[in-house]
Amino acid sequence: MRSRNSLTLHWIVFWAFRSWILVVVKLRAALPFASMNDQSAVVRRWATRDDWERHKATIAELYESLTLARLKEHMELHYGLSATDKMYKARFKQWGLWKYTRPAEIPKLLRARTDRAAEQDQQDVEVFLNGKRVDFNKVDKYLRRRGWKRKQPAASTSKPGSPSDTMVALSTRDSTPVSLSPPAEFVIMEDTFRAIRDYYDGSFSGKRWVSTSTVSDRIFLATEHGLVDKSRGINEFHQRFKLAFRLLQDPAKTGAEGMKMTRVCFAELPDVLDGEDPTILYCVLDIIRRLREAKMDFLVLQLLQYLEGLSTRRNNGRPHPMSLIWRNLLLGMDELGAQQTSRCAQIATSQFGLHLGEHHMKTIEAEMWAGFLGEPPDRREQRMRNLHHSFDQLDTFDYRNLVVACNFANLLRKRDKLSEAGDILMSILDDPLKHEVLNGYPNTAYDTISILGKIRATEGRLDEAEVFYRDAISIAKRNRGDDDSDLLDGLVFLEQCLRAQEKNDEADQILAEREAVIRESLERVGEKENDV
Repeated sequence: MRSRNSLTLHWIVFWAFRSWILVVVKLRAALPFASMNDQSAVVRRWATRDDWERHKATIAELYESLTLARLKEHMELHYGLSATDKMYKARFKQWGLWKYTRPAEIPKLLRARTDRAAEQDQQDVEVFLNGKRVDFNKVDKYLRRRGWKRKQPAASTSKPGSPSDTMVALSTRDSTPVSLSPPAEFVIMEDTFRAIRDYYDGSFSGKRWVSTSTVSDRIFLATEHGLVDKSRGINEFHQRFKLAFRLLQDPAKTGAEGMKMTRVCFAELPDVLDGEDPTILYCVLDIIRRLREAKMDFLVLQLLQYLEGLSTRRNNGRPHPMSLIWRNLLLGMDELGAQQTSRCAQIATSQFGLHLGEHHMKTIEAEMWAGFLGEPPDRREQRMRNLHHSFDQLDTFDYRNLVVACNFANLLRKRDKLSEAGDILMSILDDPLKHEVLNGYPNTAYDTISILGKIRATEGRLDEAEVFYRDAISIAKRNRGDDDSDLLDGLVFLEQCLRAQEKNDEADQILAEREAVIRESLERVGEKENDV
């Protein structure tokens, strides 16, 4: 028995030693440049800019048929090009090398195919994007997976326009009769309008939003669905994004600050989105309008992609009720002009009026947004003038009067009607009863005083403007909390006012204070100042 056990032990030792030898052999094969006696780590040399340019054509060709993992393995084994996934993706983006069609390009591709099919009277056309043939079976599959279908009505005799995207090249094959679809942008915007209507109608009908007062600025408390009132959060987000936008207008002087504030806005967006405040649509549409007018489409794309990602991947596993709206806005981003933006706002406005009544604060707010987002300046002014006049005729003076007066005065200021704008706001400050109502709404009080400061600054009365700006900043500091948007806004305009008066030492102090507030904002959302 002892002999048998001894023999078994010898066999175990033999097979263990044999397995160890095999492992060593495989390691030597995997590391041909490392000596078995060398105990130091192998130093990897990452790809340089020259390496990428030298192998660019090879990488582009191989990526057509290989996955990223296989491409990395092949390039490192045969060309000695060492790089991470992130490095490869950064190069793909820089070179415009996309293996899959991006959502924002789909409307262009559909329109290009429809237009060329009509021009050539041919049904079977090929579309090439960045030199690669587009597989429309995959495009249709992508669209169906996201819940909408392209319509296929009878043939049209209208002459379509030519494709506007210079990145799309077309070639045709055999000629057969063609059944035309409506332009893709029409279908996408139609789906967007429907998604907005269904979202607002469903939220009101399902009592996700509960009106607590006709005049209050804190109106929607979703007591039955566990939602949190974020009405002030969305206003702060919108104010902060507008401030970031202003700072980005001067890249040399304040561009870095603008990017920091943009990061704060993106970091706070998940919390704002969770509140499902009904005015978030207006705020996002207004931000898109401002960015597109300033030719900052890259930020529009990032914002919509981020919203779509947040809406589809939530912690509770269910998509956000607005996910379809963000997805369609992303797909139709190129066609989202002033007319389409205004139409989106008008649909929501009609839902507010239907469910809350025309004199409800949210209905009035929605009506003002609809005008600001798409109407010509003259029509917008007339709309606000009528609204302001109608509330002036009422026996009561409440929050609605304040909001309408403040927005109307600001509109007049932007149209250089400074005297009328100043008179509207001063009539509130000079009336003790109206002033008392104003003091009950610190954010609106800040807006009123700061707009007066801007009016006086435009009139050249800088000493009076400085006083108004300092008063507005005092209001913002007293009611700051987690909201620093008003404070930062006031500090920006006060610094400008001081420099215009050549009070540069005081202006430098205000600048340092503003930079400190921005640092605090970054720390509050878990960001680092130097990660710009």
